[in-house]
Amino acid sequence: MSHRTFYNFIDHRGEDVISDWLRDRKTPKGTKVQLDSRLNVLANVMSLDARPNAAYLAFKNGVDCRGLFEVRLKVKNQHLRIIGYEGPDGQCATLLVCCREKDREFVDPKDPCGIAKKRIADLESGRGDIVEYFRKV
Repeated sequence: MSHRTFYNFIDHRGEDVISDWLRDRKTPKGTKVQLDSRLNVLANVMSLDARPNAAYLAFKNGVDCRGLFEVRLKVKNQHLRIIGYEGPDGQCATLLVCCREKDREFVDPKDPCGIAKKRIADLESGRGDIVEYFRKV
């Protein structure tokens, strides 16, 4: 039995930002397979601070990222990160934004933590929604 269910953030236009990123032609082939594998592992551990697969964030690129976690992927020599938070309830985690990392710095986008926190606020205000991750993208 898993400890948590993963969800994707749906923006105010009804777009699934995680699935859209996974389908984007700039996202390396094989990313979804690796993410599926990571999330299967992370669904069954007590803490999302499960290095090397994931880690809680504090400060990154000089930005306050407390309350967020990152799922770590390396696909075709690219370091990819999916930023999320544990919520909106205790049995789930929501994936909020995808990014690339180079030399231990977020580069595309440069402020995924700010984007993630805005999306959490959107969820809390009803301007965003969630949908379960595990489905065909």
